[in-house]
Amino acid sequence: LALDGGKSAIVEPARGFLEETISSELVLDTSMFPDLEGSLRYLLHYPYGCVEQTTSSLIPWITLKDYLKSIDSVAYVDEEIQDRVDAGIHRLFSMQTSDGGLGWWPGDSHSYTYGSLYAAWVLGEAKAAGYSLPEARYRLLLSFIDDLLVQPREEESRPAATVRAFALEILAREGRTVTGWIDNLYQRREEMSEEAMAHLAVAAVLSKHRLPESLLDPDSVLRLGSG
Repeated sequence: LALDGGKSAIVEPARGFLEETISSELVLDTSMFPDLEGSLRYLLHYPYGCVEQTTSSLIPWITLKDYLKSIDSVAYVDEEIQDRVDAGIHRLFSMQTSDGGLGWWPGDSHSYTYGSLYAAWVLGEAKAAGYSLPEARYRLLLSFIDDLLVQPREEESRPAATVRAFALEILAREGRTVTGWIDNLYQRREEMSEEAMAHLAVAAVLSKHRLPESLLDPDSVLRLGSG
């Protein structure tokens, strides 16, 4: 329930139940954060563990400290957050294959291109948030992603241009010089999906590389975000 300033509302307890068999709790806050509590707990304890699922479950743990600070909560102590992030990082690198990419599951012998890109992006977020990564293994993963620029390992759900653009975003954040590749993809932008153009736009920003024209109009960005 959301109320505009100066407005009031009557909150009725649940009906149709036997007396004394249920209880209600009313939480008042000036932000939407308490509303996210249930969803956050589900994400934090997501029970599955392929490369994409492990990566997705790692995101809220990486951002949890800032969230707790914003709502003045001590629901999780720093040590638990650190342990959870470390465990997620360790599990992702347990999926690393001989070519430096990541497979679907620990022990896989073949790397999964999109899963490797997605995991590398989130691992970069963890690194930026101050968490430690195993340097040698992370370098191998970045080397795999660097190779995708030449051999993008096109997959059914992600064409070559999208793989390259996502790789450029990850490498640009790591400070790699990729402006030549950015210009190359920009020249073929009309063949690219909105997802690919979004990754390319971020890569250009991270590289501080000015493009002749904007890649996405605001309506396209909104459609991409709601898709």
